[in-house]
Amino acid sequence: MNKNEYIHTGIEIASFGIFSINIERDEWQMTQIVNDLFGVSDKYKWSYEGFIELIAEEKREELRLFFKNVFKSNAMDFSTRFYFRRPDNQQKKCVACKGKLLRDDEGRVVKVFGTNIDITKYVLLEEKQENQNVFLNDLLDAIDDFVFIKSYKGIDNGKYILVNKALTKVSDLSKEKMLNHYDGNFNTKEDTEMFLEEDITCMQEEKPLVFEKKMLNSKGEIIVKEVIKAPYYSEGKVAGVIGIGRDVTYLRDLELEEIRLKEQAETYAYTDHLTKVKNRNYYNINIERIRNACNNQLAMIIIIDINNFKIINDTKGHFIGDKVLESVGKALNELMKKNDLAIRYGGDEFLLFVCDVDVHIIDRYIDDLRKKVNETVANNVGLFANGIKSISLGIGFVQYENNISIDEQIGKADVKMYANKAIEKRKMMRITN
Repeated sequence: MNKNEYIHTGIEIASFGIFSINIERDEWQMTQIVNDLFGVSDKYKWSYEGFIELIAEEKREELRLFFKNVFKSNAMDFSTRFYFRRPDNQQKKCVACKGKLLRDDEGRVVKVFGTNIDITKYVLLEEKQENQNVFLNDLLDAIDDFVFIKSYKGIDNGKYILVNKALTKVSDLSKEKMLNHYDGNFNTKEDTEMFLEEDITCMQEEKPLVFEKKMLNSKGEIIVKEVIKAPYYSEGKVAGVIGIGRDVTYLRDLELEEIRLKEQAETYAYTDHLTKVKNRNYYNINIERIRNACNNQLAMIIIIDINNFKIINDTKGHFIGDKVLESVGKALNELMKKNDLAIRYGGDEFLLFVCDVDVHIIDRYIDDLRKKVNETVANNVGLFANGIKSISLGIGFVQYENNISIDEQIGKADVKMYANKAIEKRKMMRITN
């Protein structure tokens, strides 16, 4: 077998079709693979017009224009695709064609050499993928949640490769302005750095993360956006971030309203309406919490009773009596520090849990308490006009002890309070006399 025979045999067994065209004579030479690919016999009379007739009708003018432009140009090679239906079975096919142009001294094309490869299955896969992408984009555009994918593969470094319609509404940007662009192209430097930090954390931890952001909408209103970011993978490696977000403003408003209503309900349930200190119900429900608070620090239990309160009610009326109770409650609330607690224990009795007070300073604390109560009572509206210049208080106290029940310690303070009431009453009698 000579050299030319070896070459011819190699051409015939190649996995792609090879062709040679003499433009001046319109002579076409095709390998058998080309004939098989186009569904014609080896007897087929190849020519330019014969070739054009094999191409899908809707693509013929496009192909004529393509070759016309190639021939007019100075190009030495070309690449294109042919779409056609085989004449023998009408099967739709697509061929990738690459060729070299041989030109004469005046630049006219005289010969063309090239290859044809059947890429039908790849084109069908592309079309299928494109249809799936169209369906996916239509689906994503139909939902209210905004969706995006950012690629960190290679040099992408946070490039948006997918955004849906909802995101364009949130950002006031078109898809064209977002796709293949970066946060830095349309966000502030601060937001860009924040988004990048979130993306990096998400990809490093390789798990979904939830972020909540407050922002202004187009009307200047504060809205709350919740964004879930999750890593997305390509070829088994983290390649970027998928984000799904939604407007949760109404949910946060509902949560705040729920908290407000709960606090309001607790206030009604656990606060004495008249004096604004905690009520006996609060004490009964929270006794363990009170005990634990007392166990962890120095604390004093104090019982207060308003002396001759019945006389005030009988002589001045219940309205004035209520004003006195209201004034005492106001004074106690103002005296209470962060961990202190004032409770209306009975009609005109008040129970205090006071922290950071011991037997060495309790007398001074009681004096300050009496002074504060009387100042508040004196300043309350209409009290002087009703002849009440001061309030006498019976006060008893004990240092809190861990190993004794609170009720027992309150009982001891109560006993001391009644003893103090007797002393205070004698003082008042001496003053009156």
